[in-house]
Amino acid sequence: MLSQEEQSIIARGRVEVYHPLQHDQVTEFGPAFPTDASIKAPTSLLAPARDDLIDRKCLVLDLDETLVHSSFKYLPQADFVIPVEIEGQYHNVYVIKRPGVDDFLKRVGDLYEIVVFTASVSKYGDPLLDQLDVHQVVHHRLFRESCYNHQGNYVKDLSQLGRPLENIIILDNSPASYIFHPEHALPISSWFSDTHDNELLDIIPFLEDLASEDLKDVSLVLDVAIPKYTTMKVAQDAMAYTSI
Repeated sequence: MLSQEEQSIIARGRVEVYHPLQHDQVTEFGPAFPTDASIKAPTSLLAPARDDLIDRKCLVLDLDETLVHSSFKYLPQADFVIPVEIEGQYHNVYVIKRPGVDDFLKRVGDLYEIVVFTASVSKYGDPLLDQLDVHQVVHHRLFRESCYNHQGNYVKDLSQLGRPLENIIILDNSPASYIFHPEHALPISSWFSDTHDNELLDIIPFLEDLASEDLKDVSLVLDVAIPKYTTMKVAQDAMAYTSI
């Protein structure tokens, strides 16, 4: 049984769906995320775009169950082991990479301004991204404190990024994460360990098309092209995860 502290480091989109590094049970690792009642409009979450990125669209990537899967339980196939300090003791987090993630990041890094936006805490997410981002294409990292608490969900408010909303795409396994801007979402199924998964690589051609300068508003394509069954799909994924 994982302790409450261990259950507070990683986060998934919905609070009730447990992930040992995402659940917000304690506040030792930073302030609890903003609530509906207390939230104030922040300044832009991102620094101004670099000159070489200013004409690119912005691709927001989720981390856990989208690019990687992590666990406090020993995973013999782990690609990385991230030591995380909890109450003065270090605990290992075992991380496996989704198939194709290296090639995926390299390609989208050539096309977009890349933001990894996760509800996990930085003491886990930062060292993980240091190892995952081998091509150094992630331009910005956002963690739990940048999320918005809406009815128990970790929501990523794309309107606060400081980029034109018509140029923002979010790739995330949890529809709750982009509930404010579903028309900007490119859904992906939750990934835990399937070595035959090809979704990241399959998405690349579509993202290449969306990156075109001729497309002035990504929502005009995403809102029409993306199927609307993803809420049910994520619920099924969550049920599958709880049975592991």
